[in-house]
Amino acid sequence: MPGVFTVSIASQALLLAYLEVIEWVDMFPWNDVRRGNGQEGLDIALGLLMVSTIVSTYRRWRIGMVCAVLVYAAWSWLQIATFWTAYIGGASPQWQRIYAANFAQTVQWLPRWGTHLPPDASHFVLQVLLGIALITTTAATIRLRRNAHPSIL
Repeated sequence: MPGVFTVSIASQALLLAYLEVIEWVDMFPWNDVRRGNGQEGLDIALGLLMVSTIVSTYRRWRIGMVCAVLVYAAWSWLQIATFWTAYIGGASPQWQRIYAANFAQTVQWLPRWGTHLPPDASHFVLQVLLGIALITTTAATIRLRRNAHPSIL
């Protein structure tokens, strides 16, 4: 059975690969980047940041791994705040316009009703992979801390 560090690295690498593919490769109707995605700089920066978190986990650099957990937690929060609050509580007029322009024609797995707009399937998969990366990287960070200080945690 692979160790927690191996699983964390694999989950982060899979998340990175998936993110880069859905942000740069047109696979309509899975994603809708036919006209570009409008956040190329952010995608490059996030990709480089994720490479550094993978390297930190591989090298077992505690500060880098803690930063990885914080980045994945913040990114998860943004995904929840953006997609899931609009789905559960109903979308604002501004989100309805953004959704219509970017996500309405993509694959949907969850039902839509009224202004309750579901995350598109490509973001749903991204969010699952992000959750796995967050959990496994948190576990690896805790394991590193326990190995360094067996009497703590």
